[in-house]
Amino acid sequence: METDKNKNQNNPSATDENYYRIVKPLKTYERDTAEFLRERGASQVDIRLQEEQRRREEIKKQESKFEKPAKAESLVFKKLALATVILLLSFLSIFIVSGIFRRDIDEELAKRPSLKAEVLIKGDDIQNIDTTGKNRKEILEIVESQLQNISVVKSRIVVIYPIEKETDIERALSAEEFLIKITSSAPGYLLRAVGPKMTFGYYTKEKFIPFLLLEVNSPGNAYAGMLDWEKNMASDLSGFIVKTISDRRLFDDFILMGKDLRILRDFDGTVVLAYSFIDDKTLLITGEIETFKEILDKYLLTK
Repeated sequence: METDKNKNQNNPSATDENYYRIVKPLKTYERDTAEFLRERGASQVDIRLQEEQRRREEIKKQESKFEKPAKAESLVFKKLALATVILLLSFLSIFIVSGIFRRDIDEELAKRPSLKAEVLIKGDDIQNIDTTGKNRKEILEIVESQLQNISVVKSRIVVIYPIEKETDIERALSAEEFLIKITSSAPGYLLRAVGPKMTFGYYTKEKFIPFLLLEVNSPGNAYAGMLDWEKNMASDLSGFIVKTISDRRLFDDFILMGKDLRILRDFDGTVVLAYSFIDDKTLLITGEIETFKEILDKYLLTK
């Protein structure tokens, strides 16, 4: 035994061979174990990565499910907002265009004489007279003929409403047109200062007393025009307002019911013509003081 032992000690190659016979399998096992663990670790990492990737993808899917409806709702809202804006712009455009069109129509109609009665005071009886192609004398004859067919009832107003026919359409004469037909000396700036509305008529007492109400657009020009017209007013309005022509051609100032009047008296002192601006937009002309008071009262009742 000792001899063998000594032999092994003396023979190192034999010892190394036994060593490698034992140690090599151990190292191989270690390597395999390490390789297994490494592979397993790598697999686990891969599994974790794959799981994480799958989880992320699942989250994205869930988010996309919510995002799609939200995007769809946002798109619908945008479409509705756009449609609303377009609709509002359309209405605005229609409003603007119709306003411009309406204004053009109104301006055109304003240039035309009215087809309806443009009276300043209501009458108990309205008599239309056709003045188409008629001169002053013919118009006066028509008026007198109309009055013959009307009974004289006290404190009534008969309105004479002058019209003209254009083809099949009847239209009212403006105040300016009427004055041009029945007068010859009224100043042009006076005619331009009156508006389209007027009332020519008669107040009934024991007889028919004429009066003329005129709308005024330019009080300053109208007042100056009336003063200028005074020298010829009586002759121009004879038959219509003035029944007798005064030898005197000068008007006097007179105050009645708080109104400043200009009056023309006959040779015996009788007032045959009176006029006054009863407000800033209305001129009243009569042939008698009592008629002036009655018409003024009725006019004021309409205000």
